Amino acid sequence: YLADDIVESTNGDPEDVTGKAALIAKNAMMLKGFSDMKVSVDEAWGAGDYSVVRAHMRGTNDGELKEMGLPRTGKAIDMGFLEIIQWQDGKARHVWGFMNTMEMAQQLGLMGDPAATPEAKSTPK
Repeated sequence: YLADDIVESTNGDPEDVTGKAALIAKNAMMLKGFSDMKVSVDEAWGAGDYSVVRAHMRGTNDGELKEMGLPRTGKAIDMGFLEIIQWQDGKARHVWGFMNTMEMAQQLGLMGDPAATPEAKSTPK
């Protein structure tokens, strides 16, 4: 269901992923890092040539993510994300992905909770 020249633009990635082979390789890399990864769709909508999917990604980081420079942490993630997909001739042509990468880093133990810092505690809400 992927167009050969698909583009994936994700807010947490430094650049777009372009081409079917590159997107399949990115997803394979993620599965190496989270071999038990499960994605469940919470809600999906469609309008014309676009669909919007709100989903959850869950899994345990049981493998190193060398391409991202991340070690194996052995910790689980459970996080929501949103994708907007543009369709053309029955195939995904462009995907825009939105996720809270800071939340993922916190769940993996790669960074602390910014709200727990002394600076955050002294800042009025």
